Formats: sequence, structure tokens, C-alpha cells
Amino acid sequence: MRILLFSLIISLNALALDYTCGYVKENKMDFFKEFKPQVSQDFAQVDLNCDFSLKNNQITKRLYELANEIRGSNSACMGGEYFSDLRKFDFKLLEIALDPQVYQKTLQDPIVLEEKFAKLKAYFRFWAYQSIGNFKLFKEFWKEYNNAVNPLTKYFQNEFNLDKASAIYFASNALNEFLNWAVGETKIFKDISDFEKFVANKNNSLEQIKEYIYSKKISNLDLNNGFKSALLNNRESQIISEFIKLGVKINEGYESALFFALDSADNVKLLLENGAIIDYRNSFGKTPLFYAVEYNNYKVAKVLLENGANVNQKYINDNEKLSIASMGSNTPYFITLCALEHTSKNIFMHGANYADVKMLKLLIDYKANYKEIDDLGFNALDFAIIAKKEQNIKYLKKLSLKENENLMLYEETQP
Repeated sequence: MRILLFSLIISLNALALDYTCGYVKENKMDFFKEFKPQVSQDFAQVDLNCDFSLKNNQITKRLYELANEIRGSNSACMGGEYFSDLRKFDFKLLEIALDPQVYQKTLQDPIVLEEKFAKLKAYFRFWAYQSIGNFKLFKEFWKEYNNAVNPLTKYFQNEFNLDKASAIYFASNALNEFLNWAVGETKIFKDISDFEKFVANKNNSLEQIKEYIYSKKISNLDLNNGFKSALLNNRESQIISEFIKLGVKINEGYESALFFALDSADNVKLLLENGAIIDYRNSFGKTPLFYAVEYNNYKVAKVLLENGANVNQKYINDNEKLSIASMGSNTPYFITLCALEHTSKNIFMHGANYADVKMLKLLIDYKANYKEIDDLGFNALDFAIIAKKEQNIKYLKKLSLKENENLMLYEETQP
């Protein structure tokens, strides 16, 4: 399957030679007016990986990567439909970069767009508060989005001689295309509660939060959601303690409270002191230590290891994945197990993929099995190579690990 997919990608790249980047740029005044794709395959005639596209422009390149990660679509789950949708989006980013006036004609009425994106922003916030992984992507997305506003405005001013107001208009609409790509397919239109927002606001003190709880007669569901909001936003330990006194659930849900606390060593310690299960597993088999290592949070990882976290925890194996897929499970709507290909991947491999040498040495100090392989035969060195972690590669080679001979045939898609 992987080899077939690899061949498909090569074939699509070959088709893209009909309209090269040079040709499109040289003929930008006419190309986007005259190019009329009838089917999605027509987009494959155009080189969509041009440096000047908003896909690769340094202003928006990271935003593009984040939007794709948040969207969560991939070839393993969607097959050919994934490439079809992605090509259409990439074409739009190329069009915006070269001929924003043609792009403008495709836009809906400004009032309609404003309402649409208000709903998407609310849903995006709701999505973010479902897990720490979502929350981190949410924060980084908005950081990149806001950082791109001024330089993208200047880009439109300089490239197309636009006045500032017009340039801001094009920059805003262009950036909203990334938001639309990230979450625009949702059929869920929710937002977090007013209480969650109140708890998240660091201007609101413990006393104000207590007053809100008692005056508004907060339900148990809202109380538990507020607790997660406090953990995600790294609220003070006194606030976390108050929620615990009020009887919130510490060891329930797809991911327990400990997952939501992973950006704060103090709150992790507090939860462990109050009975948090240290090796609580989600549907992938990931424990809090997996995430602490993934985020390269040495301090939190050390706290977890000192308190007995299993350093050799693995993802679910292939049989477990098939069982969950066939029987169903209580996984949240935003989780796609089909994207999990490296079943039985352990924490050390995860560290080689995401963290640094300091983290890898910490894991070995706690007896991590660094020679382990996953169900596809990949070891820690393979993951470091995939992630282009040069220092990790050097370190792991010193441990006598050898590269998988089939490594180049695989395209990495991880949850």
C-alpha cells in the first residue's frame, strides 16, 4: 500500500509539469482567468509547490503546516479524496499570491463571510479545549495567524501597489482561508461555556471564580469543563485545588485531567498527590509521559518518571487497532485511528521523533528500551531520520542502532 502511494505521488508530480511555476508566474495576468479545471485531476497539471505561493511563502508556511495538522485529513484515512482536496487548496494559495483580484471574485458577501468565520472561530476554540494536543495547535495557529497580518499586508501593498485598506482586506481573507482549511469542514457549531472562558481569563482570581460557581449554580458538567480550562491555561495551583475540593473527576474521559495539566509541573504534582493515574491511556495507548516527551518538556517528564511512569509504554498494537476499529470505542469525534500506522511505537521512539538528546538520555536513565521496534520494524533511529533530528541521529548511532533499509519507501503520518 505504501509503495503504491509513493508511486501515486511521483505520478502526480510528473503531471504537474504542464504548467510550471515559471510559466504560471510569467503569465499570471491571464493564467487564472483562462485556466478552467473541469475535474479535480486538472489541478495536477499545475506545479502547486512554487516558492512564491502562500503555501511556501515564509510569512504563511508554518500556518499552512498547522492548518493541515489541525484538519487531520490524510491519505491513509481518505485515499484519493485527500489529494483532490489538497490540490484545490494549494491552487487557491497560488492564485491569491499571484492574482488576488481574480480570487476576490470568488468570495462571498462580506457579511456572510464575517458570520461564517465567527462560527468557525467559536468551534475552533471548542475543539481546542477537548485535549492538550488540540489546545497547543490552537495557540500556535493563532500566534502564526496574528504574526502574519502585518507582513502579508505589506506583501500585497508591495506586489500589487494596493493602498493599505485594500491590502488589509486581501491579507485578512487570505489568512481566513487557512482557518477555513483547518476547521471549515465541521458540522459542529459549538463554543466553550462562559464559565470556561471566565476560568481561562487570568485576570479572574480564585475568589472571583468561587463567587461565579456559587452565584451561578454551576452544573457538574460545567464544573469539570471549567477544571480542564484551568489546567489547560496553567491556572495557579490554589485554583486547581479548589476544583478538586469541589469533587471534579480526575481519572475520567478519553484523556484524564493529568493530560490537561502537562504544561505545568506544579499542577502535575498536585494531581498525582490527589490520586491521578500516572499511566492513564487514551485510545492510541498514549500516556501523559508520551505527551511530555513529545512536547520536549524535560521538567514534567522527570516528575512523571520520578513518580513511577512506565518509560516503556507503547502505542496499541496492530491487533488492538483492528479490534477497536471493528468493535468501535468511545473515542472523541476528532480522533482518527486510521491515521495510526506505527502501532507498538514506544516512548523512546517518540522521543527520537520529537524531543532532543537530553530527553533521550533521561529516558535511558530510567531504563528505556532503546532497541525496541514498532510493528512496521522501525526503531528510534528511523524516527529521528524521518524527523531530520540530526543530533538525535548522531546520538542513536553511537548506541549502535541501524537504519531500516525500507525507510525511504514510507511517508510518515502520525497522530
